[in-house]
Amino acid sequence: MKNFSFVFFITLILIFIINLLIIVAWPTYSKLNQKKHSYTKEQIQLLNLNEKDLIILYNETWKNYDKFRFVPFIGHSEKDREGKFLNFTEENGRKVNRPENCIVNYYFYGGSTTFGYNVIDNQTISEYLQQFLGKNGCVYNHGRAYFYSKQENNLFINHIENGRKIDFAIFLDGLNERCGGYE
Repeated sequence: MKNFSFVFFITLILIFIINLLIIVAWPTYSKLNQKKHSYTKEQIQLLNLNEKDLIILYNETWKNYDKFRFVPFIGHSEKDREGKFLNFTEENGRKVNRPENCIVNYYFYGGSTTFGYNVIDNQTISEYLQQFLGKNGCVYNHGRAYFYSKQENNLFINHIENGRKIDFAIFLDGLNERCGGYE
């Protein structure tokens, strides 16, 4: 019993020391990781950004991963974010450069592809549709990470119940449908 107590005590001390080392080293490790990105050559070519801007986009998209909040009836949702390349509000969705007054409104719903992960605001599918439409309509991007059709439909219903003027609702679905159990 004496040997067990000694081994147990030494184990607790080691765990304590390891945790202290992690607490001391983690801020340095985090700062070093914020100065790089993991985009491939093909992604870099498509994004057409310099190295500094690639790091900013990467950090706005993936770092500080507390970007979700709970919304009743829907589940998780993106938190409001304001950055150089990635902007999102719960009210208007991902930033789209649309005209002030619109006769026809197009609302996009979907997962991360619709949201536009790994691209800047003006490279999302919604932004390209807005550029195509010009002043003939307004496009709203309400894509969210990990969303599948049930959540998208619930968000759509919330928008209707809250009096949004939605002329066209466009749902872009794909891989997330498998995750929601609706194959």
